[in-house]
Amino acid sequence: MHKSLKLVALMAAVTVAVWALTIWHWQRTQRMVTTSDLVLYLLVLPLLAVVALWAGRRALSRRAGTAVAVPAGAAAASASAAGAAAPTAAAQDRPQPALVLASALTLSIATDAAGALAALAEAKTLPELDPQLRDDEGFPLLTARAADLDTAPVDAALQDLLPALVARQPQWQGLEPSPAFVRALALLEAPLQEVLEACAAEWQAQQLPPDSLAPGRGARLAPAVALVWALPQHWSEPEQALARLWLHRTLKAQPLPQDVWQVQVHAAGSAEALFVHVEQQFAAWRREQRPGLLVALACDSSLDEARVQLLLREGALQTSRQPKGVVPGEAGAAVLLATPTWPVTQADPARVPRLQPVAIRRRDKSADAAGRIDGSTLAQAAETAMGSAALEPAQCGRVISDVDLRASRSSELADVMLQHLPDLDAGEQVVRLGLACGDLGVARGLCCLALAAESVRSEEQPVLVTTAMHPHDRAAFALTLNPEPGAGAGPAA
Repeated sequence: MHKSLKLVALMAAVTVAVWALTIWHWQRTQRMVTTSDLVLYLLVLPLLAVVALWAGRRALSRRAGTAVAVPAGAAAASASAAGAAAPTAAAQDRPQPALVLASALTLSIATDAAGALAALAEAKTLPELDPQLRDDEGFPLLTARAADLDTAPVDAALQDLLPALVARQPQWQGLEPSPAFVRALALLEAPLQEVLEACAAEWQAQQLPPDSLAPGRGARLAPAVALVWALPQHWSEPEQALARLWLHRTLKAQPLPQDVWQVQVHAAGSAEALFVHVEQQFAAWRREQRPGLLVALACDSSLDEARVQLLLREGALQTSRQPKGVVPGEAGAAVLLATPTWPVTQADPARVPRLQPVAIRRRDKSADAAGRIDGSTLAQAAETAMGSAALEPAQCGRVISDVDLRASRSSELADVMLQHLPDLDAGEQVVRLGLACGDLGVARGLCCLALAAESVRSEEQPVLVTTAMHPHDRAAFALTLNPEPGAGAGPAA
């Protein structure tokens, strides 16, 4: 019934388009219309157009299914040939799925992933006129502001840390953190605490002694705990240093020993950069055959006067004179990941989402440049991600993307849908975070991951995630369920 309605809608849309073009052409050329013209152009031609479009979509669907099936079959054949042989160096360097043990976020539309997915599904929550920020003509800006955000606790903590920072760098005397910086940390505070508690529970409950043997090696390797934080590149040097002090103070209040943490804080130019640093840490653990937990963090906000004025000068914000600009937003997200064989103790292993390898690509031409926008870069990333996950189009239950309403970004997502997921319902099975939350800066990728993890846990269907808000960087990855009920329950490696 649902597919029949889609077919009827398609026929109606094509027929209206053909009729409109035909009538316009007749009026322009002052053609004397005959009965045969009416039959040919208003009946036969729309029918042929519908048939051609339907046949094209079927062909693309079959081609996408074949493209995914080939790598999956090749991987199975390779595994069978390898047998019980020891893993090669190439196999150890190959990205592997990571377990998503916990995730949390704060958005303008909700303070948890389940609430955010519900709000996005209703499609009723949109950016609003900001009560404080104005464009260069004095009109209120459209923003996605977290209206009830309490910044006082974070602001007080930062004021306590400022003397220590100034003692190290006297030239920073008198500098105050920007409102957007304080808001970003306040958005991250609750998700960070939630994920750190989950991390401590997992690390303490797994009960592996520090001298646990690494399989196939004589080295004695304790489980590792890492934290990777992608800072917005637009934060000043003092703000980045202050953020590190704030994080160190937060970690000191946790039950895990301080010498356990491997902390990496990077200034990131895009949300996609975070996934590169995460994979580098997992690659190091694979080479060591070490079990590990990894906390990934990201937060960003563009909601203060100085930041808005800078973006206005760059022509990056959406205004009455710049409809192709972005809507400034803000968010904070934290995700707890684990090596594939981590012995899950705090959840049902069969319901733990698996983050499949992330495919990252870079556009040659900026998506904000004038002219036609080529969507092949994102489509290639999606194809690689689906192939790595052995995810067939029919298995995918949802697509989650960071894109907004801009035609340049929407067309890229449309290319992914047309080429790889033509049967997915764009109205009900595609979530576009940017529509409601605007541009979340370096936090958008991790927010999409947190939403996808919640979707996989609740719907028990794989999810494809794409990111396309950056002018050049693109990423795609799949989240799937554990294929084996016992996965993650064996010894960590």
